[in-house]
Amino acid sequence: VLLGSIGFLFFKSRRLTILAASLIVFMILATWLMPKINPALLNSGAFFQYRELRGRVGDWLKENKLLFWEEGETATVAVYETSDGIRYLASNGKIDASTCVDLETEILLGQIPLILKPETRTVLVVGLGSGITLGSVLTHPVQKVDVLEIEPAVARGAEYFSSANSQALADPRVTVRLEDARHYLSSTNNTYDLIIAEPSNPWVAGEGNLFTKEYFELAKERLTEDGVMMQWLHYYQLSEREVAAILNTYHTAFPHIAVFGSLAPPGDLYLVGSRQDINISSRELLAVFNKPAQKDLARININNPEEFLAHFLFTEGKLKDFLSAEAIVLKDNKPLLEFRAPLSLYEKDIHKQNLYKLNSALEDAHRLLSDQNLEWAERAFNWRAQLINFYIFFLEGKSDEADRALEEILKIDPLIFECPATVN
Repeated sequence: VLLGSIGFLFFKSRRLTILAASLIVFMILATWLMPKINPALLNSGAFFQYRELRGRVGDWLKENKLLFWEEGETATVAVYETSDGIRYLASNGKIDASTCVDLETEILLGQIPLILKPETRTVLVVGLGSGITLGSVLTHPVQKVDVLEIEPAVARGAEYFSSANSQALADPRVTVRLEDARHYLSSTNNTYDLIIAEPSNPWVAGEGNLFTKEYFELAKERLTEDGVMMQWLHYYQLSEREVAAILNTYHTAFPHIAVFGSLAPPGDLYLVGSRQDINISSRELLAVFNKPAQKDLARININNPEEFLAHFLFTEGKLKDFLSAEAIVLKDNKPLLEFRAPLSLYEKDIHKQNLYKLNSALEDAHRLLSDQNLEWAERAFNWRAQLINFYIFFLEGKSDEADRALEEILKIDPLIFECPATVN
């Protein structure tokens, strides 16, 4: 309209000239007087957490202080701090990292594979996020860590987590590459002892190709012969069909897998894949709690081998108990996940159904211990079973059973459901 009005100025008609000038003035005033968009609200993820925002937008804005935001090349990135001192990073309004609910996952993605493979020296981390996983990796004597992050704004946002990630980005062992993961893996000749992949949720547009057979095979080619891959996966907003498809696809690339999971609350899976059998001795595991990694694990209330083993769920031997007969293999030329996953977002009882499946596939932790330490395995199994049963009772609405289970859990670990930011 503005350009058209300017064009009218070149007409000889006085009437058209006045009209054009009036339109120009109007457009300038409208632009100047137009209310400014609130970036804190713009990045709040209203599409996702509409229940929390409904009727209390003003309170939410007071409780969540915007520290950083940037319209990046591939996403709008924001960092907030709550009134409780908890920080979180959001990409297009969807929270991808935090110093509270996500902390267990962020730390275990870095710690689990390095505990299982302490001789690791070269690491590739796919997805920077808050940098907390990177910080966990650096508590081990690794020599080189490459980080792939497709969005430069995320790298700038991660600077607001320097305390939580122990200044990881300043470590001389770290190189951040602003590059697409699949492009890098297909073009580099570098190989790694460990690849940690923590993409966003599969229902996010563009993430589906980070869960396909071709991608997992590509990652395997960049591993050393005895290298391992750690893959993050959630099951709280994915149907059984999607979770089974991802597990089945991952297993086609890696004959040996060990599945770990978050406990407080359950909802995340950590898939360790390798060409070789995955295990650890009691002596090696005990040694972890005499190293710098111990302090990092203590942030999520893991203070001994049993509490670490409680996160172990099952290996490839029990995978069949989780997979349905029709579990598919996800492929690049048939991107079913990217189109099916969003349909699961608002479905009811998905989390509960996946917990039932997990419960049926649980395996004794002695399967992971090469020296069969039955005492540790039994205590870990009981602790894990108590937690999972509590959540099943809770989701089923069995309040009396849930209360009794919760009472027993809190006797063992009274801080298990507390955010580290509020504990310290």
